Amino acid sequence: MHPDEASQITLIFTIIVLFFLLTIGICVLVFMFFNNKKKYLHEKQLIQSQHTQALLQSQLKIKEQTLKNISEEIHDNVGQALSLAKLNLNTLDINTGAGKEEKIEKSIDLLSKAIHDLRNLSRNLNGEKEAGMCLTDAIDNELQIIQNAGLMQTSFIMEGNPYSLQNHDEMVIFRIVQEALNNTVKHSNAKNIYIRVNYQPAYCNISIEDDGVGFNAMPGAEIQVGIGLKNMQNRAALIGASLKIEAIPGKGTKVQIQKAIK
Repeated sequence: MHPDEASQITLIFTIIVLFFLLTIGICVLVFMFFNNKKKYLHEKQLIQSQHTQALLQSQLKIKEQTLKNISEEIHDNVGQALSLAKLNLNTLDINTGAGKEEKIEKSIDLLSKAIHDLRNLSRNLNGEKEAGMCLTDAIDNELQIIQNAGLMQTSFIMEGNPYSLQNHDEMVIFRIVQEALNNTVKHSNAKNIYIRVNYQPAYCNISIEDDGVGFNAMPGAEIQVGIGLKNMQNRAALIGASLKIEAIPGKGTKVQIQKAIK
């Protein structure tokens, strides 16, 4: 065989081998690409599934807490008002008329209070109505309920130009605010509570502050059972918001929620 022919055969063979190896390499890369894509899609579905489960758990906790609050509200306020109204009417002597007008007026006031409280409970149960309200209106409405009940003085300040967050984000933030207010009413012995909503282009910041007894918020410190801080932290993490709690025994508590705007 002529040396040139041998060289050509060797070159062709080398090219064929290289082409074969290149083909195998491309096949391997394609296989790895689709395999990684499959893993990515699986991990994405897993994350979405975990997120959905977390949302469901959060919703169940919200419903459980809401029902608990409603039960306490009915027992402590509505039930008490109706019982006093019944007592007034049972002791009313329509024949003699002694103190009749005063007892009737007190009974009417008590029934009016019970109706007002029931309307507030209905508003709290109506999640669609809350979802239809903007965040600031929902917070202001919650403060009005506390103010009207005579529990403490409230103050609400809004800064910046308000804008809407995603519906689910606003609802979760509102539930965190509700939890903070519930903790304040139950545990703080505060006389005043202040809420400030600050709208900035890059973030929305909500602060809830009271002048109550406070508590030890340092890591590892003993915190009152049922104070609900863990639930607030879980809900904030659920929507990618930050939650900061500043509390000093005897000097009140401040809760800050910050949600970045994407």
